[in-house]
Amino acid sequence: MSRSLVCRRQRHGAGDVAAAAEAAVSLLVAKVALALLPFSVVARALGRRCEGADSSPSAPAEQYLAAEALRCRWAVGAAIRRVPFEASCLPRAIAGQLMLRRRGVAATVVFGVARRDGEWLNHAWLEVDGAAVLGYQPAISFRRVVEYRGAPLRLARHQGR
Repeated sequence: MSRSLVCRRQRHGAGDVAAAAEAAVSLLVAKVALALLPFSVVARALGRRCEGADSSPSAPAEQYLAAEALRCRWAVGAAIRRVPFEASCLPRAIAGQLMLRRRGVAATVVFGVARRDGEWLNHAWLEVDGAAVLGYQPAISFRRVVEYRGAPLRLARHQGR
């Protein structure tokens, strides 16, 4: 076993490893969904569509984010460094939203555009209660175009009947 893998296991508990594995699977699900399904289907799964009103995303404010949002941010970051495929901003935002919604946290995927050096840029990021969780880029002032507000998922619990 490599030394770096042992060091990583010592720093992170089983819950962190499980969250990173969930993030890796969520990233793969997002990539496959975006590749195979019409965007209208993906958009419906993301939540209620709202036209963007603000001119830029809010700054990430750790003190305002729930512990679950911070953990999902870490897990997606850890997974993205280890998966054998590239994942742009949209699959990352979708993966984070999926993880948070499963944990009962409402999360919003925001799409924005910006003009830089004469070219149009598009970007997606994830917010919880107006604070950026994933994908915030403070160097570029993105104008919100549309956002998809995802309510927490209501997973049916087995009643053991």
